[in-house]
Amino acid sequence: MGFVNFCLKAGVAIIPTSIKDSALEKITRMLIESKLKGVIEKMLKLNLDSTAKTIDLEVKLKGESEPLKVRVTGYRIEKLDSQKSLLYYESIQTSREWIDTVIKLYFKDKPIPLPTKYAETLGIVI
Repeated sequence: MGFVNFCLKAGVAIIPTSIKDSALEKITRMLIESKLKGVIEKMLKLNLDSTAKTIDLEVKLKGESEPLKVRVTGYRIEKLDSQKSLLYYESIQTSREWIDTVIKLYFKDKPIPLPTKYAETLGIVI
């Protein structure tokens, strides 16, 4: 068993924040790329800070000339049962005013369902 797997099974307290954030970034990248396949041309930046509970993301969307910047603040994961988890957030801000408006109108206070394969790992690492 590798060191990271040992740490994941043993508990979060022994995992340095930089390793934890790196693992979370990889999982988050896979989740975003799978959910937005066909929409994202390229992920340019992804920074996750588990201490501050922020995610900064910059993506090149298909058909867009300028990248989209996204900042998620105050995230947390709530496990519903052994198969389902939800990602809650305090706010999402983007570099597009119309997207901010859509988020506020239709997605405010609505958690994002996480696929089982990501939720379990995120729950262990967070």
